[in-house]
Amino acid sequence: MRPLMRIAGNKLSDIKRYFANELGEMYTESEILYMFRLAAEEINGFSLQFIHFNPDERVNESDLVKYSQWVKRLRNKEPLQYISGKSWFCGLELKVNEHVLIPRPETEELVNYVLESNPPSNAAILDVCTGSACIALALKHYMPYSVVTATDISENALKLAAENAERLQLNCEFIETDFLTDWMRFSNQTWDVIASNPPYVPESMHGTLSEQVLREPHLALFVSDADPLIFYDKLGALASKALKQGGILIAECHFDSAGEIMTLWQNKYDLTCVQLFDMQGINRFVKANLAPK
Repeated sequence: MRPLMRIAGNKLSDIKRYFANELGEMYTESEILYMFRLAAEEINGFSLQFIHFNPDERVNESDLVKYSQWVKRLRNKEPLQYISGKSWFCGLELKVNEHVLIPRPETEELVNYVLESNPPSNAAILDVCTGSACIALALKHYMPYSVVTATDISENALKLAAENAERLQLNCEFIETDFLTDWMRFSNQTWDVIASNPPYVPESMHGTLSEQVLREPHLALFVSDADPLIFYDKLGALASKALKQGGILIAECHFDSAGEIMTLWQNKYDLTCVQLFDMQGINRFVKANLAPK
């Protein structure tokens, strides 16, 4: 890749041209325009309307350096959300960084499926592998009287999750633990909702993912090919012991694994299961209830 050039001028129009020249071989025109607008909003607080009507607006030298740093990171295939430091999920603005997965639009549907199941207003909710706490905080936002507990193995992820909760003024309990070895601790109480977006990409699929996705924490993405359903096994075990009658277990999964997860939960843990689909019609989730007594 050729060396990064200097920005020729300090007008917004100059910076916009710089983004196009430096990123044109890697991104589409519409992607580059969005990146430039987001950078202008984050660095200078300029709105889309301001950018459109003030192309000759000048910025100072220190801000030019920041624009150049954005372009350098974009050329290095760093996710845009990590550069801006934020992502939107279910109408909430969340801080994100390299320690957490970037919240996906399809995961918003997991939240919708929980809400559609009509849990009690004061539901006890457990979010396993919470990351940025996007699921936990969205459920707390839409169910303000619920009691939400979120867990993750990553201290850095939970630090960010707690920052998100404090900034949004949404009270959740965060617990740092390895769910795979310590899941029994959560069976000491009963839950109306157990939700999870656990690691589910088999390690053998590493080469099929984009460079941007591979910048996200591997601990939150990948599982061993030897036991790709390990998280779902522990989730099923917990649900069989601690899910309230009428409560739900719901987990996001790899589309190739939905049928296997249903079989695991039904045969090993006597759960009643159904596959649920994302907006593209992909088997993205499995939902389970305790079998009627």
